[in-house]
Amino acid sequence: MYEIKAYACGYSGCKKALRTKQGMKLHESKCFYNPDKKACATCDYYENTNDNKRKCHHGIDINDKPKNGCNKYTHCHGLIWGNCYVM
Repeated sequence: MYEIKAYACGYSGCKKALRTKQGMKLHESKCFYNPDKKACATCDYYENTNDNKRKCHHGIDINDKPKNGCNKYTHCHGLIWGNCYVM
């Protein structure tokens, strides 16, 4: 066994770690947990249910493949629904 230096993704929810800084920068630019990607994982309509199925409360089918760049994406940063904005 030996120790290695690794870089972890800076986005909350992502557990990815890579050996190179350049590789991690590339990953973070495409990461599913990067709010700039408007992906399901950071949307307020997204829910990962107890039986580990994905659910979109906006009615979009994401069971087979979650989306990036969704036009229904909403991320309120913890604000009350009435104060949300759609990106």
